Amino acid sequence: MNTNVVVKKEGALLATDLSKFEEYLDHLGLPTENIIAEINERQVIEKNLPAFIDSLPAETKRDARYLSKFVAGAAIGLFDASLNYVWNEVVLNLRQKAIVYGLDMFFDAAVGGGRRELYSTEDDLSGIKDNNLINTCRKLELISEIIYTKLHHILTMRNDIGASHPNTYSINGFELMGWLQTCVIDVLNDKPSESAIQIKSFINNLKVSTTPLDEAAIRGMEIPLADLSLQNTGNLLHSVFGIYTTKATGNIVRKNISLVAPHIWQRGSDNVKYKLGWK
Repeated sequence: MNTNVVVKKEGALLATDLSKFEEYLDHLGLPTENIIAEINERQVIEKNLPAFIDSLPAETKRDARYLSKFVAGAAIGLFDASLNYVWNEVVLNLRQKAIVYGLDMFFDAAVGGGRRELYSTEDDLSGIKDNNLINTCRKLELISEIIYTKLHHILTMRNDIGASHPNTYSINGFELMGWLQTCVIDVLNDKPSESAIQIKSFINNLKVSTTPLDEAAIRGMEIPLADLSLQNTGNLLHSVFGIYTTKATGNIVRKNISLVAPHIWQRGSDNVKYKLGWK
């Protein structure tokens, strides 16, 4: 099947005339409308993508197979497929951020009621729907409010205009480039915050403690606690409460929680305190 593919020497995206391909789909009795992006939309990607890719650090591009798939999909006009490749990478990245933050605290915020006991390992992250994933990352301040808003929009568009959904809307080249930039720059290249790392370290040390904490150790915890936001302090308080009330928690760990909890409690919001008091 001759698709008249033209490869430009300057390394730009493949500019492909796919009219023959659409004729072949029609010959097979398959839909052709809103399947492949128009040539002018693919040219938008062709003109703008190289500069964006060149701006990325070499280490970002080295193993970025999702970017290769993005280029392949965009080259033949399957913009929804390209968006899906990038979104899947965003989901994997946010799950990794949740792991760095601490799975116990993440699941405490993401899952409520009796279902909480069903979530404990990294594999269980796959049971968290994408919308819940980005919303929980927002609540835990792993992403900002504005990034959450952008990702929520991208997720909505990805879900509503995919190839599996009948629709009359198609992604244009500028939209696709904007969504790619948001996903790569604001999420995939963003490192876990210092506060997230501090919380994970704090909880991990507390859970494995085998001797009572002395005054020096407790004073040493005051510095990272003081740097936490009100939201993250509340999350930490929830997690410490959960560890303390779990039947499997040993007496030494409970003793240490009782020593540090007042320092966290005094920095927490009244809303969190009332919720814990109700529980």
